Parts: sequence; structure tokens; C-alpha cells
Amino acid sequence: VRFELASKSADFMELMSIMEPDPAPAAGAGGAPAGPSMLTRLRANGKLAIADGSFGTLRFSSLTSTLSFARGVAHLDPARMKLYGGTVEGVVTVDLGKEPMACAVAVRPEGIDVSALLAENLDLGEMLSGRLSGDLSITAAGSTRDAGLRSAQGQGSIRIEKGRVGALNVLSILGR
Repeated sequence: VRFELASKSADFMELMSIMEPDPAPAAGAGGAPAGPSMLTRLRANGKLAIADGSFGTLRFSSLTSTLSFARGVAHLDPARMKLYGGTVEGVVTVDLGKEPMACAVAVRPEGIDVSALLAENLDLGEMLSGRLSGDLSITAAGSTRDAGLRSAQGQGSIRIEKGRVGALNVLSILGR
């Protein structure tokens, strides 16, 4: 299947819940396993464009990507988007055939407004300001957003330019 998909808005948490893997196939006649799931049989390539979107509380705009999908694995390469006054570019791989779903991300953020990012996602907007840039590689797996965040691990480097550290309430931060 070839496609060009453009959307004014998208909620990736909602989309991921729709794409949950099929339950284990039931045995067919004579005890033989049933055929492969629809997810593993689907093959698709095309262009993706989303004007405004979110992944949980993380909001983005102007996402464009080349998307390929085969054997239950989606590759967005390259993926580009605007995020909190800056840009992010990289590669995203999501294995929807695994239980739990697995994701790998390798991105280069440039000029992200740290205060806006922290305020909207962690309610810590006054803690740090400046523009974030760097290189990040992250892997995660989970059947829910929270499970995926708990399993996330990775490496990278970031720099914050024109930064300022605000008041830190350590007890409040640790209480989260």
C-alpha cells in the first residue's frame, strides 16, 4: 500500500491504543496455528504530515515524515517537527508486534524553549529557562504511556543556551 496522509491534528496516545497488537492467534483446525495477524501482513509506504499533534502532554506542530510499515514495525525516517519554539529531527521506530509495544527514538532537538517544555509537561516552568539543543537516543517498551516512560532508557547530550536556573523547591520536586 502506498499513501499520502495529511491531518490537521493527531493524538498519538489515542492512535497507539487503536494499534494494540492482536491477541495470540487461536489454533486453527486440527490444532494448527491460525495465520499471521493483519498487523504482521500489512506493508505500507508513504508520506505523513500532521499540522498539530500531541503525545500525552507533549504538543508538537508541523510534523512531516516518510513512513514505512512492515511486519508490525513502523519506521518514520526522517521525521521532523516543531516543538516549543524549536525543531526536532530524527528517526522513530515503533514495533507494534511486540508485547509490550517497543519504541526507539534517535533525535536532534534544536532551540527548544525549556521553560515552556517543563511548564506544560512537568509543571516546572519556573525552574529552568533557555534553549535546549542536543542529540538523544531513547528506547522504551510498555502497554501504557506510564509503563513506557518507566522503562525508558537512553543516552545523549544536551546543552542549554542562554539558560537561567530559577528557584528550586527540592521537596516539591521529590514529592512527585
